[in-house]
Amino acid sequence: KIAFIGRLEKIKGFDSFCCSIEIFNKMSICNLIEFYIIGYGSLEKDAISLQNKYENVHYLGKMNNKDIYTFISAIDCSVNLTICTETMGGAGLSNSLLESIFSNNLIIAWNTVNFNQILNDESAFLVPQNDIDSLVDVYKFILNNRDDCKKKRKKAESIVQEFDFEHHMLNFSNFVIGNK
Repeated sequence: KIAFIGRLEKIKGFDSFCCSIEIFNKMSICNLIEFYIIGYGSLEKDAISLQNKYENVHYLGKMNNKDIYTFISAIDCSVNLTICTETMGGAGLSNSLLESIFSNNLIIAWNTVNFNQILNDESAFLVPQNDIDSLVDVYKFILNNRDDCKKKRKKAESIVQEFDFEHHMLNFSNFVIGNK
């Protein structure tokens, strides 16, 4: 189960995700991958179209924040494709990425500064930005290399420690004490 969770907008890379599904499904490799789309936005019609066209695509629409964590915990992999350019922005740390890591998901992300802040090749599949063919190649790799995927997911788990509540409180107290 591979999911895109977020605003269905070009800046979030949703158009690239849609193209990757089209290419993957046209290859007729297998029906073992299910694609899930959660969110809303100007490209919602693309999500509906994919769901109507393919049995392995599920558009769930907008989901309450309280239900997101349960859903994310039930999938295998999440894609994080926010575009990073000088004109469009996208250099901040992604909340969606942190949610995915905390949910023990395998991570696929663009190989850009916004995701390289905390990810590397050991903890995620980093794909050149807008390289749809490489994104599809990752889907194929996942099908045939479960052990490698488990290693990446395990490595991503170690990142969680830096962002847990206790670590944030320690950083905050150190900041307050240091600024007195």
